[in-house]
Amino acid sequence: MENRNHGIAIEGKAGPIVENAQVMRVMKLVEACFESHRLGRTVVIEGSGT
Repeated sequence: MENRNHGIAIEGKAGPIVENAQVMRVMKLVEACFESHRLGRTVVIEGSGT
């Protein structure tokens, strides 16, 4: 489904299923998970409000 939407979005007939802001939040989360594992402690995700 996502690949089909990608083509339709490129043609300008629909918007993407996943917005850039959502991708960035997930990437920050994944990076924080790796950093937490590397350091062996909890890390704060920048911009998370905590």
